Amino acid sequence: MKATRIYTLLALLLMAGGVTMQGQSTTGTDFWVTFMPNGFEDVFNPGKSLDLTMTALRPCTGVVSNPQTGWSIDFEVAAGEETMVNIPWELGHFEEASDTILQNGFHVVSSDEISLFVSNYREYSVDVALVLPTPSLGSEYVLAMYPHPSDGPGIPHVRTEFSVVAVEDKTWVEFLLTCDSQNGHVANEPFTVLLNAGECYQVQSDIWGDLSGSRVTALGGKKVSVFAANRMAVIPFNYNTADMVFEQMPPVESWGRRFVVTGSLGRDADIVRVTALNDDCEIYIDGELSETLGATETYEFEIRDTNPVVYIETSQPAMTMLYQVGYEYDHPNSLIGDPSMVIITPLDGVIQNATFPVFNEWHCDFFCLNIVTETASITDITLNGDVFAFQFHEVPSNPVYSYARLEVSPSLTMQTLYSKFGHFTAHSYGMGMCESYAFSVGANFADPLFVVDYPSPKDVSVFPNPGGNTLNIHTALPNARMEVYDINGRLIHSQALTQQVTAIDATDWAEGVYVWKVYTTGVSTLRESSGTAGSTTLAETGKWIKQ
Repeated sequence: MKATRIYTLLALLLMAGGVTMQGQSTTGTDFWVTFMPNGFEDVFNPGKSLDLTMTALRPCTGVVSNPQTGWSIDFEVAAGEETMVNIPWELGHFEEASDTILQNGFHVVSSDEISLFVSNYREYSVDVALVLPTPSLGSEYVLAMYPHPSDGPGIPHVRTEFSVVAVEDKTWVEFLLTCDSQNGHVANEPFTVLLNAGECYQVQSDIWGDLSGSRVTALGGKKVSVFAANRMAVIPFNYNTADMVFEQMPPVESWGRRFVVTGSLGRDADIVRVTALNDDCEIYIDGELSETLGATETYEFEIRDTNPVVYIETSQPAMTMLYQVGYEYDHPNSLIGDPSMVIITPLDGVIQNATFPVFNEWHCDFFCLNIVTETASITDITLNGDVFAFQFHEVPSNPVYSYARLEVSPSLTMQTLYSKFGHFTAHSYGMGMCESYAFSVGANFADPLFVVDYPSPKDVSVFPNPGGNTLNIHTALPNARMEVYDINGRLIHSQALTQQVTAIDATDWAEGVYVWKVYTTGVSTLRESSGTAGSTTLAETGKWIKQ
């Protein structure tokens, strides 16, 4: 069934005055989304719901569909309003399905730009994520969850998990896990899976495993949509309060180097985790070097309400997550609040306007919004048409920026945040009895102001990739030889490369993923040595897809 909730939008006329959506790459007209296991079945807590919520500045229509099953539902969003679409539980939720291709990818298409939010609710366990439109997706991801203690209880429903949604047919995806999966994939041993549009590959960790730092790569430059979660996260360790934490992962090209992180209003503490993309990533917190990380490693620290803001700068691209803690750690006598997680938008991903919902369901009755902007712009920002400059405070370690933490009234569930001349980052959150959720209200992921440092151009290139019956290889390396292996590691082709471009006939090769290696001597061996006399030195290696 489709449910629509309509409210008065105070700032609609203000937004209509020539404001552009340029730079708001989390708004769009095409999205791919999925759902993952949340909590555990409990006959005493029967409530459950999978929902998509759309907000829009202009009236639009659209459809939510499941390409693999043929299910679909139409929706309408009036100007300045919100619409919630419920997804049938049996189509979206699979309780125990690790290392499995599922049919629960949903495609959302609208006639005009919308912001899309996905929520996964089970009684006393919920979280919300902002969904990235298809143009803002990428090919490479590093995952963030929240780890379980290695000596913790082996409870089946306490697992880290993620799911990858293909947005087009014949998408080969490579996985490199940081721990063993529930059903047999081994840590640090890459494997590939072939997906079609709307298919999802879901992975759950073993009982004590942490999939944080795992890598997901769509081969051949194709895009995928990636979601990561803990189905019942205990934050921090050794406390009994648990909740689902859930986010869509940003592609690595949208990671940043500068962040302002603000703690949750009404909470005594929050957990911050910073994940590095590359080696030798220095983490500076309020100007002090706190840690140096290797690639995909994470640094964790706590911020307290006595000093609820930190400025983070990193020497390499990084991803920063904020985690609300459980009430037993924070307010043991109140039962208010539970774990949630939200991506902190880098200062390079600022936006000028955002529309977002307030979810006054799920036992939540306290709703907040944290905003970061340039100090010079605090008088320019409005929430639902109201200026709130007096509620901003300068960031002590970087007064160029200021922050505000606001309590938001649930009487207007569609909120509008707007800055005519400045820019901002913001996240919204709510909490109640044994419950919390949090999500980013928007970001400019498509055109960041920083550029990820990639390696220098390679000496070898293989094209087209994906390809058909011919594999072309370009190299100017002397005395080069190429070897091609199938996905099972069997050598299927070997030849010397005597020209800058060599065409290899792949007509008889089966469709799939192949590994190629180029060596810089004329003698091919399967042993890669240190380059001493008579040995073979590996110059380049990569993957090629035949389809």
